[in-house]
Amino acid sequence: ETRAFVLKRVEEIANQIAEAHRTKISHFSVYDAAGPLINEEEATVLAQEVAADIVGAENVIKDHPKSLGADDFADFLSKAPGVYGRVGTRNLANEETQYGHHHEKFDIDEDGLAYATEYHVQYALSYLAE
Repeated sequence: ETRAFVLKRVEEIANQIAEAHRTKISHFSVYDAAGPLINEEEATVLAQEVAADIVGAENVIKDHPKSLGADDFADFLSKAPGVYGRVGTRNLANEETQYGHHHEKFDIDEDGLAYATEYHVQYALSYLAE
């Protein structure tokens, strides 16, 4: 009952927003997103090996704590094996890069983008070579 009530209320709010913009909603549905993101084991091992080759095994976090955060990539992994890997962009020498990416003071250390690019390219090449 609670779910049905919430969905009905969400539909009412959506219709009110549409009305405020002088339009109408002809079809309303709720996508029940945010399923669990579960990395496939072989893809994970390959990703860890590729990352270790780039930044050294001591800099690869293999036991990141589970979180209640959500990502649409979980939908892809529910259909095909793969891995969701993170590349850090924090520079310990620059305090401005110490904030998480949803924080108002977030500032990326752009050197991390080069690592992310190398990681993605090397992963793809390694995967295709197998």
